Amino acid sequence: MPKISIIVPVYNVEKYLSRCIESILAQTFTDFELILVDDGSPDSCGKICDEYAEKDSRIKVVHKKNGGVSSARNAGLEAASGELVLFCDGDDYVAEQFCEYMQRAAAENAEAMVVCNGLKQAKENLEWRYMASEVADTYLTKQKSFYQIHKMLLSGSVCNKAFSLAKIRENGLTFNEKKPLGEDVAFAAEYCKLCEGITYIPTPLYRYVYNGGSAIRKYYPNLAELYLSIFKVRLPLIKDEELSDYCDEYLYLFVQTLENTMDKRNKISFWQKMRYNNKIMHTKEFAHCVDNASGKDDSPLFIKIVRMKNYYVLWLFQKLNKLLKKA
Repeated sequence: MPKISIIVPVYNVEKYLSRCIESILAQTFTDFELILVDDGSPDSCGKICDEYAEKDSRIKVVHKKNGGVSSARNAGLEAASGELVLFCDGDDYVAEQFCEYMQRAAAENAEAMVVCNGLKQAKENLEWRYMASEVADTYLTKQKSFYQIHKMLLSGSVCNKAFSLAKIRENGLTFNEKKPLGEDVAFAAEYCKLCEGITYIPTPLYRYVYNGGSAIRKYYPNLAELYLSIFKVRLPLIKDEELSDYCDEYLYLFVQTLENTMDKRNKISFWQKMRYNNKIMHTKEFAHCVDNASGKDDSPLFIKIVRMKNYYVLWLFQKLNKLLKKA
C-alpha cells in the first residue's frame, strides 16, 4: 500500500498533461501511486495516460465516460489505496517537494487538515504570483484557523490540501457531481469539519496555471444559489469573532450575484429575474448574512434597505442611485 494517492482528473489537456505527470514523477518522496482519470477526453489524453502507465508501475489509469471533474475525482477516490490523498489538475503541476512536505505535515499533525501555499498565473505567460504572502523557502508549518486560510485565498481548492483516505471513506465524503461550481469548496469545507485545526505550509508547492476555459469564468444564471450554498457550508467553520467580517465579505458577493441574475445572458423574463432575486433575499442564508454583517464598508441607507430583504426595493434604490450619480 503506497503512502500517497495522487488523483489527476484528465480532460482535454493534452497540451499540458505531460508537464503535469512529469512533475509528479520527479517527486522527492517516491512512495506514491498516480491515478490518472481519463474523463472521456476527446483529444489524445487517454493515449498519453496509457503510455506513461506502461513506463511506470506506480501509475494507474482509469478510463471513463465523460462526467465532469467531480465525477473524475470520485472515480479516482474509488481507485485510491494510499493513506493520504492529494489532487492535481491536469493542466497544473507541482513542485518536487509537494508529496514530501504534505506527507510530513500530515504525519506531524494527524488530526489537522494540511494546506500548502501555491503560485498562480493571472493570465497566460505572465509572471507567477504567490497565492498567500506568508511564504517560506524550506519546510515550515504554522497553525491557522479556517477563516485565516480563507482570507489567504487558500480555502477553496482541493489541490493544495492533503486528505486522509480513511477519513474520507469513513464519513462517505464525495464530490457533488450535480454542482457546476463550488464542488471542491464544499468537499474541502466538509472535510475540514472532521479535522482539528489546519496546518499551513508556507512553501508554494502547487502551480495553478491560467486556463481561459476554466469553469469559474463561465456565466451561471443561478450564481446566487451557488454562492448561498458555499456560504452555508463554510459557516460552521467560522469563529464568533470572525463572523461579522465573513458576512461583510459575502454580503458584497451576494449583491454582485443579484446583479448577475439581471445579466442579458440570462434568458428568463425581467419579472422572473426580479422574483428569483427576491426569493434569494428571503433565504435563511441571506438573512443570516445580512443580520450579522457589520456594514462598515457600506452606507447606512444601503444596509437598511438590504435588511428589508425585498429585492424590488433594492432594485429601485440601485436604479435611483445610478441616476443621481449621472446627474
